[in-house]
Amino acid sequence: MKTYTHPFPERKPGAAHRTAELLQGVSYLFYDRGWVRAHPNWNFPRVLSPYWRVLHSRTGGARVDTPRQGFVLDASNLVLIPTDVETALSASGTVDMLFSHTVPAFPLALQVAVRFDRPIEIRLGECHKAVIAELIGRNERDGRTDADLLLHRALLDLCFGELLAPVLLRFPQEGFPDGRILTMLAFMEEHLEASLSNAQLAARIGLGREQMMRLFRRVTGRSVKAYLRELRIARASRELAAGGKSVKQIAAECGFANRYYFTRVFVERMGMGPAAYRERFRRVSMDAGGPC
Repeated sequence: MKTYTHPFPERKPGAAHRTAELLQGVSYLFYDRGWVRAHPNWNFPRVLSPYWRVLHSRTGGARVDTPRQGFVLDASNLVLIPTDVETALSASGTVDMLFSHTVPAFPLALQVAVRFDRPIEIRLGECHKAVIAELIGRNERDGRTDADLLLHRALLDLCFGELLAPVLLRFPQEGFPDGRILTMLAFMEEHLEASLSNAQLAARIGLGREQMMRLFRRVTGRSVKAYLRELRIARASRELAAGGKSVKQIAAECGFANRYYFTRVFVERMGMGPAAYRERFRRVSMDAGGPC
């Protein structure tokens, strides 16, 4: 696993520069990536992953479906699938597949401004196509290298730049998210294993409990409890997929009182228990050999 991020440019005043900094501050932790020339049986009826997935196929005939949406993969598009969005993947025959599995780290101002909860189709422009052609060529010639990793990052930069541009353009006119709430979110992310009360969080940013809760909902659109639960479930799902830790250990490290409470909350969010989630991810990953 490797992380790549842009360096921040020299700081300059102005909202326009701050929006550019936000996009440049996106980093990616890649868990898997590659190019499969001829996958013989790309059919996976229920895929649930703790990573963002990028899928592109030049051959056509492959589909990405959810109960609300459906996309045909071909040379003119790619599909981004956000974390823990269940999809059905299918193909009518042998397909090629360019893929990556990653966890994007968005600056907090972007995290609270936009939510992704369904697959997104990206229509490919000339820049996307050039990066993809170079990626496929390098994979066929050299396999996975650091240069290949940088190209995967460049492809994601193009996609997220397109998706986040409308949000970034709103910031100078509508204002950036309240800095006190961003400070609180950073503290929450760094202390997920702790018992975090609303009173404790409010005190850290110098507000009363009720005042903080109103401000938090206005900025994020969610309650503190709901937002914190999402953070904990997201981290837990990545730990389950990684393997190596028990459900009890993951529950404690992600701030759940015990494994039984963790299991109940996890089932409510994912529709299955932690052990079943881990097994499904392992089985699909083994069957797919990567591109799912």
